[in-house]
Amino acid sequence: MKRAQRVQTYCTQQVRPEIRILTANRLGPTVCPHRHVLGGRNFESFSEDPFLAGKLAAQYIKGVQEKGVGATIKHFAANEQETRRCTTDVSVDERALREIYMKPFEIAIKDANPVSNAMIPSF
Repeated sequence: MKRAQRVQTYCTQQVRPEIRILTANRLGPTVCPHRHVLGGRNFESFSEDPFLAGKLAAQYIKGVQEKGVGATIKHFAANEQETRRCTTDVSVDERALREIYMKPFEIAIKDANPVSNAMIPSF
C-alpha cells in the first residue's frame, strides 16, 4: 500500500471516529511549511516541501471526509513566525507565494475537493 493511501486509511479508521465523538464538523490538515525551527505550529504541519504537504493533505482530507466529516485546510500562508504573529506585516515575492506558500493549498483542493473548498489561508 502506498504511503498516501495509508494516510487516507488511517484518517478514515482512526481520526474520523474521534471527530464524531467530539461532535466536530471541521478538521483539517495544516499545510504551512516549516520555515523556522522555532515555528510554533511545525508539529501540526506535514512538511517543508510544498508538493509533499499538498499530497499528504489531500489524502488526509479524503480520509476524514469519507464518512461525511468536513475538512478545512489551514492556515496562515506566509505567517511562519511566533513573535508578534498577529501584527506582523509579511512581504513575500509573488513567485515564492505561489510556488511555496500557496502550492500545498492548491494541490489539496484539486486532489481532494474539500467540503466547500474550505480553507484558512491567512488572517
